[in-house]
Amino acid sequence: MLIAFHVQDQRGRPLSGAVIQAKNEPHGDWAGVTNPCGDFLATLGAGHYDLTVTYPGFEARVLPADLADSGIVTIGLKSGITRARAGVVRLAGRVFTDDAGPYLATGTSLFWALWGYAHDRARVEQHFSFLAARGIDYVRVFGVIGPRWTDRVVDPAERSWDDDVAGLLDLAASYGLRVELTIWQDTDLTADRPGIVDRLAAIASARPQSIQYFEICNEGWADLSRFPYDWPAEAQRLADALRAKTPHVVAVTSPAGMDAGAIAAWYGRSAANLLTAHLPRDEMGGGVTGAWRYVRQTWDPWLASALAWTNDEGKGPQSSVAGDDDPLRLTMYAGLTWLCGGAGFVLHTGAGVGGGDEASKSKGRAANLWEVANIDRILAGIAEMRRLLPADVPNWSRHNANRNFPGYPFETDRLAPLIERGELLRAFAATSGGGRFIVMPIVAQAPVPFAAKSAMHVDVYEPLTGDVIDACDLAAGEVYTLPPGLARIMMGFRFG
Repeated sequence: MLIAFHVQDQRGRPLSGAVIQAKNEPHGDWAGVTNPCGDFLATLGAGHYDLTVTYPGFEARVLPADLADSGIVTIGLKSGITRARAGVVRLAGRVFTDDAGPYLATGTSLFWALWGYAHDRARVEQHFSFLAARGIDYVRVFGVIGPRWTDRVVDPAERSWDDDVAGLLDLAASYGLRVELTIWQDTDLTADRPGIVDRLAAIASARPQSIQYFEICNEGWADLSRFPYDWPAEAQRLADALRAKTPHVVAVTSPAGMDAGAIAAWYGRSAANLLTAHLPRDEMGGGVTGAWRYVRQTWDPWLASALAWTNDEGKGPQSSVAGDDDPLRLTMYAGLTWLCGGAGFVLHTGAGVGGGDEASKSKGRAANLWEVANIDRILAGIAEMRRLLPADVPNWSRHNANRNFPGYPFETDRLAPLIERGELLRAFAATSGGGRFIVMPIVAQAPVPFAAKSAMHVDVYEPLTGDVIDACDLAAGEVYTLPPGLARIMMGFRFG
């Protein structure tokens, strides 16, 4: 008999990637994983089965099933209590993984947290509580801040510095958070930089599960007055030392641009294994296309480097150069980061930069994350996006909608002219070896004809809610026309 197991959440939304395990005395044990529609098809013998169904972030469900004929078995799961991930963070290709398996990492800027641990600890705890409740995995923190940032100085010469770093890591871990530690904002206070690396390696060795990754410095290229002569070479040596002394993922810095030459200047002589990209925030072209152009920039890092990468300090609410607090754009910014091979997405906010320092006050920035415009809708949208996407999607094959990418799941000759005419900003795609695909069209200002290259099933999702708004089966050559809209997620699988 043929049984279709369908797994869904409390709102009836399918759960892709749910694991179904079954025990049966005469027929033996088996396990399966649901497809993007939340379904797993199994040919079974009649009898009694004890099922266990699990999905990250949801309560496991154990239930008996007496199966006698073909049909559909629908299984609902309830959201579970957020639990801290376990083990040391490492890379599996372009994906972060730990003892709980691969995951799409979500972080946020909290540069001032180490200063805050020493001077305003209660507020740091408030931020950790706020972020943990909203599904954030890690915070990006500066470890050394020199005197030019007068009201946020963090000096390793202070007797409490080592204890403060250790205390901050432990405090974050107590809330289920990890820390991306960007060691130097500047090097004014640290003549013995190898010594700093040694001290941090020793601190991390006692609590290795608390580190998301290390970064040697913030924007080493942007202002060389903050760093010594020949800093690119020294920074790479320091990254190598940290890699040799710890099991952690290590980045050098964000390069000046997403081209091979700029990246090689900071990574070409290093064993660092993560590229921390700061993508352009400028608004170019005006209108709706200009407002969305920074979202499209997520395509560039994987083309320029084979390194795993993170979207480490992009455009966000009250960010410098240009800010954006639109929940849909920022949700798609995260989703396209992961689709385009990014291991992690860091939501960058003005509140995360200074936490109410004098410079932030002069710019009208919020002091606390809960005061940031639209922050709950933004974080909820990003969490929903992460729920929708397979955890290993950064390791999938990536495709642009043109003839240079023959693996694109739809006929590109119908899409490329729309992009050229400015009627579709982009429709990047990712495909897996098992026939699954994801397409994320953005800024469709005309109907978009997606002509299937092969027989397939397609679900269309609303990004902010994760709701399925359309679904269809297509024969090879058949067209699904996507109505105009700012953003959609198309997920499906090829038949056969």
